[in-house]
Amino acid sequence: MALTKMPIVKDGRRPGAITDDQSDTIAFLASGAGRGTPADDIIETHGAMIFLCGEVAYKLKRAVWFPYMDFSTIAKRRAFCRAEVRLNRRTAPEFYLDAVPVARDAAGTITLGGSGAPLDWVVVMRRFDQEALFDHLVRCGGLDGDLIEALADTVAQFHVTAERCPDVDITVAMERLIAGNAASLGAFSPGVFPAEEISHLQRRCAELFDEEVAKKMRRRAHDGYVRHCHGDLHLKNLFLSEGKPVLFDCIEFDPGLARIDVFYDLAFLLMDLEFRGMRRFANLLLNRYVARTGDYDGVTLLPLFMAVRAAIRANVTAATVEK
Repeated sequence: MALTKMPIVKDGRRPGAITDDQSDTIAFLASGAGRGTPADDIIETHGAMIFLCGEVAYKLKRAVWFPYMDFSTIAKRRAFCRAEVRLNRRTAPEFYLDAVPVARDAAGTITLGGSGAPLDWVVVMRRFDQEALFDHLVRCGGLDGDLIEALADTVAQFHVTAERCPDVDITVAMERLIAGNAASLGAFSPGVFPAEEISHLQRRCAELFDEEVAKKMRRRAHDGYVRHCHGDLHLKNLFLSEGKPVLFDCIEFDPGLARIDVFYDLAFLLMDLEFRGMRRFANLLLNRYVARTGDYDGVTLLPLFMAVRAAIRANVTAATVEK
């Protein structure tokens, strides 16, 4: 359970910069958060550390800044922990238990949810089997047609009930995404991404995002297809519980990244399956979703949406490797 060390940067705006010393909180959670036995395992991502302790998991947001995600202050981490619990209870209410402080009292003792001065905040979750993640199921050959259809039904039902956001200027948001992807990829050039490939991607996305597509996106927003979605819907953010697909770990840190066209939400999952060589399952998922929702209109937007999603995945992967 070796923990990744990152330099603390107080004033810089380098992507991935650590802004606060969280070492006391990390040590407390790694020790088991007062349970008497160390954490069973620690999962690290570019934005969080998850401490698996018995029947529960504690998710600590890293004190980190990225252009698209800012957890740089304790106030922001508190607000986003609370938002994470609230938003994820839409799809996984039995797994998101609470957002609580890690506090130090006057005697210097650190406790979970105590009355002392907060050192940080954590999301408390009911633990689930990591082998139930769809990412794991893909790698071990555990996906089948019935499961993909059940997943399509789950996503479709979530989208149908999600809050409508008709006032979102979806075309402006897409323009910013395309430009932002190019800029973020450029930060890893030429070492990871050649400049000519970044330019080609940006040109291709601009070609796909023509006036007809923009017009359709605006019409779909007016018709109710822009909703407060998951925002990060890929195979690592899905798991099986009692044989049923569960969506978790939605985007909480920027509503603009989650108030999107439902097909842009679905596109991340389709792109992930395609990337893993599972085009048959991607097609099955798409066909089942459309049959359930009747949203045939959104299919024509998939070339643009999947390209943008692929660029986002490249950015996140590069940031994780660089860390």
